[in-house]
Amino acid sequence: MDYTHNQIKNLLSRIATNHNQINDFGFGDTWEQGVKALSFPILWATLNPGSINDNEVVLNYSLYFLDLVNRDEANEDEVLSDQLQTAVDVYSILRSDIYQDKFLMDG
Repeated sequence: MDYTHNQIKNLLSRIATNHNQINDFGFGDTWEQGVKALSFPILWATLNPGSINDNEVVLNYSLYFLDLVNRDEANEDEVLSDQLQTAVDVYSILRSDIYQDKFLMDG
């Protein structure tokens, strides 16, 4: 069974909810990040142009792992390190036995 857009969005939301380093999940165009109040760090997803190949629908998403950097950038390295680790965690979840046949990951 292939996943629908809504199932993928819900899956990403569940992953964000269950991850200790992610406080919120958002979805939409990147300019929509400021539309609602979010509790950082967040996992943000956008739907990109996809394709239909034979009888297969290919959906393409970008995932953003975001947190706030202080104005003086004193925590920049910490934010970069934490968000990289969070991205690796989510990548590993989507590459796990449960999902590996459903997602083609472009690191």
